[in-house]
Amino acid sequence: MSEGIFSAVRCFNVKSIQSLASAREHAFRRDENSQKRVDLSRTDMSLASSEYAPDNPRDVVQAFKGFKERTGIKEQKGASVALHMLCVVSPEWLAETGDPRDPQNPRVRELFRESQKWAEEKFGPGSVIASRMDMDEAGSGVVDVFVCPSSVVRQKGRDDRHVISTRKALKTIQREYKKKRSFMALQDSFAEYCQANLDPKIQRGIPKETTQREHVHADIYRPAQEQAREILRDAEDQKTQIYENAKTEAIEDFECSSWVNRVAVSAKAKEKKQYEKGKGEGKSETAKKANRSIGTWKEQNTRQKETIKKLREERNELRESLKSEKSKSAEASEPLRQLRRENEALKTGIERTFERMDMSGIDINPYLDDIKTVDQALKLISRDIKKMIQGMENNKNTLSR
Repeated sequence: MSEGIFSAVRCFNVKSIQSLASAREHAFRRDENSQKRVDLSRTDMSLASSEYAPDNPRDVVQAFKGFKERTGIKEQKGASVALHMLCVVSPEWLAETGDPRDPQNPRVRELFRESQKWAEEKFGPGSVIASRMDMDEAGSGVVDVFVCPSSVVRQKGRDDRHVISTRKALKTIQREYKKKRSFMALQDSFAEYCQANLDPKIQRGIPKETTQREHVHADIYRPAQEQAREILRDAEDQKTQIYENAKTEAIEDFECSSWVNRVAVSAKAKEKKQYEKGKGEGKSETAKKANRSIGTWKEQNTRQKETIKKLREERNELRESLKSEKSKSAEASEPLRQLRRENEALKTGIERTFERMDMSGIDINPYLDDIKTVDQALKLISRDIKKMIQGMENNKNTLSR
């Protein structure tokens, strides 16, 4: 978890009076789990409070009966009889003013008092039947609060009934904070209350969806944790013992060996020391070579980048040159295209002239056989047309005579 001061709430539905009785046994440390994990010499230091059982506030069953007798509120068949909430604030916050397991620590008492007030505010006045803050456990900063929220059941033709309804109370808080689940709304509500009434620096606990952590019950976690610590201690002891045994054996072997062997051992030790020294220097030299190689590679890479840049510039110049040549080619080919258009126009004119001649009864086949060029065709046609006109004029003169 990230550094900081956090708040959290865990909520359990108490299904029956038998479940309340189990909670009572735990409060009095008469259950098997309590015998294993608490310091019984500190049990009487725990804080406890109950409006409905002031003489015996840890007896949550007696407090429940007192609540029903005073308010007239009844439990519903098959429904939960109470909510058991664990209101938590980081022990580091309590430790700022003293021992977090000291009942006289002002912040311990403040957390105990404000947790009850928050529950009364959210579940209704008089809904908290009992509260407890244990001082005999390894942990701290946890307040057990037992709540009996109530609602009114409308009955046709009869008086309304006031019943314990944990489900409706949780739904109301869920709608108020617009959360998908009621326990998420409880986290928001308690964190908001702590910031306003305890300390602004208290943050909401990190959601389970973010941490991906699963809650492990203390009865499972603590034995596993202690076993792991014992294994680590044994491993450390074994490591120390092995080292000491090896050191003793080496000294004994050295002292019992001959003068020649001692010299050989000393020489080997010096050789090993020199080897380690040379190894370190070798690493330094290798690092220098690596740095030089990296520098050479960087220079080559820079030169390659410059070459690529020049090639790209030349390519762009070639593209521009090609565009210019295409433009010049287009300008040079324009007169040729004009000649072709004129030729096409002449051909069209010849075809139309032939059509007219054919319609006038002139035989056009001789022209077609002799035509070699457009100019030649025009000259032949022009000559014959003049002859025809001359002949027509001669005929006209003859007839007039």
